Amino acid sequence: MMHASLPNLPKPLIIGVDASRSTVLQKTGTENYSLQMINALIEAKTKYIWRLYYRDNPSPTLYRTNSLVESKVMVSPIAWTHLRLSAELAFNPPDLLFIPAHVIPIYCPAPSVVTIHDLGFMRYPSMHPPLQLAYLRWSTNYNVRHASHLIADSEATKQDIIDHYHTDPAKITVVHPGFDSESYQSTDNKNVFQNLPDSYILHVGTIHPRKGLSVLIKAIAQLRDRNINISLVCAGREGWMTSSIRKQAVDLGLESMIHFIGFVPQKHLPTLYSRAKITVLPSLYEGFGYTTLESMAAATPVICTNAGSLPEVVGKAALIVPPNDSGSLSNAINTLLTNNSIRQRLITAGQKRCAMFSWDSTANQTIAIIEKTLTEKASHVSNKHP
Repeated sequence: MMHASLPNLPKPLIIGVDASRSTVLQKTGTENYSLQMINALIEAKTKYIWRLYYRDNPSPTLYRTNSLVESKVMVSPIAWTHLRLSAELAFNPPDLLFIPAHVIPIYCPAPSVVTIHDLGFMRYPSMHPPLQLAYLRWSTNYNVRHASHLIADSEATKQDIIDHYHTDPAKITVVHPGFDSESYQSTDNKNVFQNLPDSYILHVGTIHPRKGLSVLIKAIAQLRDRNINISLVCAGREGWMTSSIRKQAVDLGLESMIHFIGFVPQKHLPTLYSRAKITVLPSLYEGFGYTTLESMAAATPVICTNAGSLPEVVGKAALIVPPNDSGSLSNAINTLLTNNSIRQRLITAGQKRCAMFSWDSTANQTIAIIEKTLTEKASHVSNKHP
């Protein structure tokens, strides 16, 4: 019996993804972005194969596995991106490379889409260690020049890229990161933080000067001088140039009121937020500012500065003050400690605001950019070889 031959179906396109940042144990904003973005891309209904590149072995439960997900673990002690990943791309290139939280490898034969999270190092270069600053300058410039298309976390970041690098605006698309509100609405065992004061305001973020902690510490001192005593809890891993921040707390006699508790795993953050009176983000610059949404989801009101993308993220759901203005910040803190109607209004508005950010939407917008970039590549090839 003759069998009809099956048609030659086109092979699915392969999208390579730098997943190296998603396996970091102590994840901050960009690492969490990488983790959640990749997960959302995998969960989306697409025809692509997602080839995930790792520099160390991922947890078996890190991402859902199916026939459209490939894992490529490439252990390398040095220069993983520019040597090991470059070599992999040279010998086995995908149809497109997506970089959610790092830099394009020095050799990349495929078209590329890269997320730029912020350009704070351009605005405040003195607040970064010299070697880190040099690498940030080089890697961001390399991304901007060589990527086929750029994703910016915010309109503020897009404008910074245009201003600093004179990039064609058509090459940049703003895609706000998603957010999972539900994970911040249920708390865990409160005994995890049994040594903290009963009443405190909260700062969550890596400890370094650009976060504006010195301004917040001044504000706490000013409130104390007005007989308004409130403790400050700072949750976040040690960054850089931290000694001056800790010394300031001692010099102002605030050692007993300021608690540096180090990095807090995501599973414990909802409890930390829900117990706080206020979350304060006094940053001098933010590319996005997840802390604001995390606090809003946990029903804790937010005070932040108008720096970078923060007004874009919080809308009218937070009290906004100028950066580097400890007087305005101390007044805003006092307002939320004493005015319950404003407090409740911000809590209600905040929960509505954080529900506007969805990883499904973020993934769908990113996939549309990937598809557009692939189409432009195909069109360029066909024009080159009619």
